Formats: sequence, structure tokens, C-alpha cells
Amino acid sequence: MHAYPVEVEAHPTPQDGQFLADQLYAYNVEQTGYDDGKYLTLWVKSPTGERLAGLYGWTWGGSCYIQDLWVHKTLRGQGYGTQLLHAAE
Repeated sequence: MHAYPVEVEAHPTPQDGQFLADQLYAYNVEQTGYDDGKYLTLWVKSPTGERLAGLYGWTWGGSCYIQDLWVHKTLRGQGYGTQLLHAAE
């Protein structure tokens, strides 16, 4: 068996992360037959279009994964995060 070295990259690119995500997705499709993955982004915006809160994640195989949920500090505690979570469900 050949031994491959482990290389550390201190400054990975978004493409590096996407490569890994694509490889995992392909494996999961192969194993399960589910090929319905979609990225998911929801926003709360001001009347002028300023982003005030948001949720980012993905759906696949009847499930939903939330990676990031953010609410502007002036709107926290007012239910916007809850609204975003309910909308994602």
C-alpha cells in the first residue's frame, strides 16, 4: 500500500470546500439514490433591500441542514431568527 502524505493548507479557498462537498454529495447519492440536494438561503430585508437577517443551509433526502443563522444586533430578541427557522422548515 502506498502511503500518501497529509498536507495542511492554512488558507483554503471556497473551491477547496466545494470540492469536498461535491465529493461527499456524490458518495451519498451513490449510497442512497437521493439526488435532490438544494442550497437554501432565506433573508429578512429592509424596504430598501438591506439584509437584516439571514439563514443559509441545504436540503437533501427529506432533511434540512442549517449552517448559518444571523440576525442584525438591533433586531435580536424580536423573533426574526425564529421566523427564519420556521420558514426553512
